[in-house]
Amino acid sequence: MFSSGSNASSRNTVTNNATFWRILFASAAIVLAVMLFSVFSYRWTYWSLIVFLLCSSNVQCGITVQYLSYFLLGYLSIALLDVTHYRGVVALETLQLYSLTVLISLVGLVIIDLVSVLLKKHDNRRYIFLGPFNKIQRNIVICHLVIVYIALVYVYENLGIVVLNQELRFAIPTSVNYIIKSSIYIPLVYWSSRCLRTKTAYLLYIILPLLPATLIGSRGTVVMVLLGMFSVQALQKRSTLVSSQKTRLKSGKIFLASFVLIGLIYVPYYLRRLAPGTNYLSPKEALHEYFYSDSFVGYLLMPLHLGFKETIMLTNNIIVKQIENVHTNIPLFFADLLTILPGKQTGAGEAMGGLFGTVTAGGLTPGIVGGLYIDFRNGSIFIIFALVTVIYFIERFSRLSDKFLVIYVLSFIQFLHLFHRGFVKPEYLFAYVIVSFYLVFGNYYKGKVS
Repeated sequence: MFSSGSNASSRNTVTNNATFWRILFASAAIVLAVMLFSVFSYRWTYWSLIVFLLCSSNVQCGITVQYLSYFLLGYLSIALLDVTHYRGVVALETLQLYSLTVLISLVGLVIIDLVSVLLKKHDNRRYIFLGPFNKIQRNIVICHLVIVYIALVYVYENLGIVVLNQELRFAIPTSVNYIIKSSIYIPLVYWSSRCLRTKTAYLLYIILPLLPATLIGSRGTVVMVLLGMFSVQALQKRSTLVSSQKTRLKSGKIFLASFVLIGLIYVPYYLRRLAPGTNYLSPKEALHEYFYSDSFVGYLLMPLHLGFKETIMLTNNIIVKQIENVHTNIPLFFADLLTILPGKQTGAGEAMGGLFGTVTAGGLTPGIVGGLYIDFRNGSIFIIFALVTVIYFIERFSRLSDKFLVIYVLSFIQFLHLFHRGFVKPEYLFAYVIVSFYLVFGNYYKGKVS
């Protein structure tokens, strides 16, 4: 009797907590909407957006809503923070477009989730688990890595040490670039398999596949894959086998992974500014120039804020100046997909560079809001909502199988990268081909879920 009463009390607590956050979420959504349509100040709108994202991250309406809220909270709170004049000042119209996009996307997902729960029927299907990498998968990985490392040696032999001179990465042929980065998706599939981890497996399936992309300066994609691995670890706790095969992340591994993530972001940034003969301001000069401060906090904020705001300000210029795409016959959002065709094709980043000018060999990317707005104007809001809705429904399939879990996490991290970049790359599509290829040769079995 005592146990039954305790369980009922626990369920009531969970229900009350969910109701509390849903009320807060609805209230924050109304406040943000009022701010947007009443044209309040930048500061009030900014903090309304932050509070709304804090509430949406706790609303308990699906993993997609929660994870997307965490990402947007971290990204936009730093990018839109009015603490520097780097590249200019973000206009209120730009903040309003971002806020409206976030509001419609997250409120829409919450409504879809609540409706799905109401219509949901009881499902007795068992979960399909992905077993350890078998011999076929192992041999494929080895052959794959040999090709990748040959391409990496080719780049270093012909261009130089790319990791120390980041500008060299723009001279890497597109096909070679894709070959080198093709191995970064191996860790995502491996981390989804239900197996005990060994040092040899860590080396073969994680370190060696991620290292080539890091050495050509593609740290953004590596960070995304590492975040994907964290997501897999968290989501698999919903559906673990009642057996000794269950693995957990120890605190030491969490610390090491966090250290790697921080290193991938901060070390290349400061190496680039401290390298002899660099055209960039030194860290101290950049702090004085952009933050008007000597505070140590500025050194922690600078790599993220300046990188994010670079994207935000491109979108800001597109919105304020009402710039239109005059360089390609198709929307810039899809222009990069044509660069794999024979002949000379204008890439989206290259077109943006032509519009705004660039001091480096690389193109410019305005993030998904600006990348869509330049062709679709306010329709960009609903395209973004459609994309996150697709991801939400893939999430629902991920509750049935490790195969769909991998596809879901891949889709989610691709969207995060797309949110910052703004244009669809052929690499995004190739990622699904590579992951699906490894999943085809996997061993699967059904089991009870806990």
